[in-house]
Amino acid sequence: MKSESLILFLIIGCLLGFPTLLGLSTLFPKLWGNQNLGHGIYLTWSGSDDKYIMSYTGSLWGDVTGPGKPIIPHVTNHPGEFIIKAKSNKRWVIAKGQDESLNIHYYIIDKSFKVNLSNWEKDKCDSIIQSRIIEYSDSLLFSESLLYNRIPLHF
Repeated sequence: MKSESLILFLIIGCLLGFPTLLGLSTLFPKLWGNQNLGHGIYLTWSGSDDKYIMSYTGSLWGDVTGPGKPIIPHVTNHPGEFIIKAKSNKRWVIAKGQDESLNIHYYIIDKSFKVNLSNWEKDKCDSIIQSRIIEYSDSLLFSESLLYNRIPLHF
């Protein structure tokens, strides 16, 4: 009798627990290694080590169930690059990336853009977002740009 109860308990737990975990991934994406950087921009775990990509999903509510569009690394820039750190506030995102050759890249993203993800190609959303991303390979220039633009974020 006890083993039947245990099996029934496990079955019910699986049936109720799995959808609950999926729901939690939507409400609390950080549980799965994702970080909401605001304005529909997410740092998403790539599935290996501490490697992340930055994507634009258009979702402002933490829903990262859809893949979104990768903005860093961008396919034409550094396809083998991953984000290792990122911070954000209401207006800005700063990020630190590393490519396969272990070169460091720094990014500043101005989040004051408006795009419609459903018309990504027609509305040239990718070029709009890419025009708001400044990339640096020199940490001193990156730091100077943070000061110049009065961006109160630091690693």
